Amino acid sequence: MRILLQLGVTVALALALAGLAARRRLALCWSFVPYALAIIVCGNLATLWPARFYNAQFWLFKQTLYDVAKVAIALELAWRVLRAFPGAQRVARRWTTLLLLGTTALIVLGPPRVYLTMPQWQPRILLGIAWLFTLLAVVVLWYRLPVHVWHRALLLGFSAYLLVFTVLLQILRMHGWTPARWVGLADGGAYLMLTCWWAFSAWRLESLPADVSVAHRLGLETP
Repeated sequence: MRILLQLGVTVALALALAGLAARRRLALCWSFVPYALAIIVCGNLATLWPARFYNAQFWLFKQTLYDVAKVAIALELAWRVLRAFPGAQRVARRWTTLLLLGTTALIVLGPPRVYLTMPQWQPRILLGIAWLFTLLAVVVLWYRLPVHVWHRALLLGFSAYLLVFTVLLQILRMHGWTPARWVGLADGGAYLMLTCWWAFSAWRLESLPADVSVAHRLGLETP
């Protein structure tokens, strides 16, 4: 089952990248490209060669890589979505700085040997990342900002999935590794649904806003 889930994720992300390239949307969020490639490469290494890569050390490496990529996506989305709206940008910048500082403090104050306490350590980072995406979504809704279909898919997708992933890690923290198998399957199923939605959104057509100048400043127009 784990192999089938990883295969599905790989196909969905490949379709998403192909759709972004075909629709000329790669420039809407460049950070998503290395993130998707990291998911494909690291996920398949751990699935196809479990004896070598399915261990705590590699999990920590790839999860750190994923987290860095997600932070980059959140910050790039904030810049692209808010740059045409100075008032919203000031609010988001202020709260983003506080969230980054708070997340950094949680990481620094975390257990020193994190590879032995992953269920306790990882939710601290995910909480900060989830709040970054949630904050941006709240600012977009509050100011009623025009958002491209791909930006909306990334914002809502990451916010929902990170919440699910955090809950699953909390289950591991409370019950140990006994339910690890079904927790892993639940996580894989949730992420497969997310990547399928990304693939659909990457290919989905969307008309540009009537205000061409605003659309251009938001990066909604393709070169």
